[in-house]
Amino acid sequence: MELMECLPPRVEWTNALSFVNIGLAHFSVPAGGAVSCLPSAISVSLPSRENPAADSARSAIWVSWVAAPYPEFMENDVNWQMSLREARFTEAAARARLAGAAPDAMAALEDLAEVERMVKAKRYGPARRALKRYQDNLDGVSDLSLRALVNVDALEHGVVALEETERARLHESAVLRERLAPALAHPVTRAEAHNALGVLQALQNDAQAARAAFDDALEADPRHYRALTNIGNLLLEEGDPVAAEGYYRRALELNAEYAGAHHNLAVALRRQRKIAASVRSLKTGQRLMARQSNRDGREEARERFGRLGAPESTRKLVRWVLIAMAVLIVFYLLRGGA
Repeated sequence: MELMECLPPRVEWTNALSFVNIGLAHFSVPAGGAVSCLPSAISVSLPSRENPAADSARSAIWVSWVAAPYPEFMENDVNWQMSLREARFTEAAARARLAGAAPDAMAALEDLAEVERMVKAKRYGPARRALKRYQDNLDGVSDLSLRALVNVDALEHGVVALEETERARLHESAVLRERLAPALAHPVTRAEAHNALGVLQALQNDAQAARAAFDDALEADPRHYRALTNIGNLLLEEGDPVAAEGYYRRALELNAEYAGAHHNLAVALRRQRKIAASVRSLKTGQRLMARQSNRDGREEARERFGRLGAPESTRKLVRWVLIAMAVLIVFYLLRGGA
């Protein structure tokens, strides 16, 4: 069998099943079967049906094609592994759901999708926690592609770089770009890194460089609603509220609960003398901003408490104690009022 001509040398065999690890492609082949390489696919031949053991193993065969050399192999299939390999986690989760992936795989994919959503929302604490949850639960996941296709270390370094540069409040674009190198290197954090560079350049009144950075962010992730909002901000500063409105509305199509786009849309509408619409957008933005502020406060408290090393049982106990104290305070206030 001319297997080694097209596969890397790491090939593992077992008595019952032949497991072939082809880079990022995984095949389980019944014993006695064969794998051969074709110009645009992988051919898997099964053993004879006269072999009862092989016949029973035939039903267990699976092919999960996720390698780059032969992308045509599953071109027309709902292939969540390909999306996972390209770090499009939200898309991978949606495709896996359609494909009927196992519950443990779905849980892991939802954790990764949460990382992607939180990075895009500039909420790095929840992003780190979702990634930690994914790592903690990975041992119980049977689908090997969730291990082979996700570079957890690179993703974690990207998120940490975004968080640390946000805290550092750097004022030089070159220094910021250097510190953001891990984020620029990973597909999930790349768009946000470009967006961060654009924000700094906008603050330095370099509108041309800022626009280029925001465009880079959208090239990395066309659904990056905050980059769209920032382009709208540039256009508003340039005195073009009509064009700015278009970008704000595009951002809201992607995330209707983004308070910043609602607020800035209100400004663009007011400059066009669309007062009623401006007031509606402003009220929506204020309501969403208040909700976000409350949520951020809870997350910050959870983050600080978590850094103290308190176990979850202790945290629950503290919550119940606080609730009990609040009930007692209300009781005594009511009793005193009586």
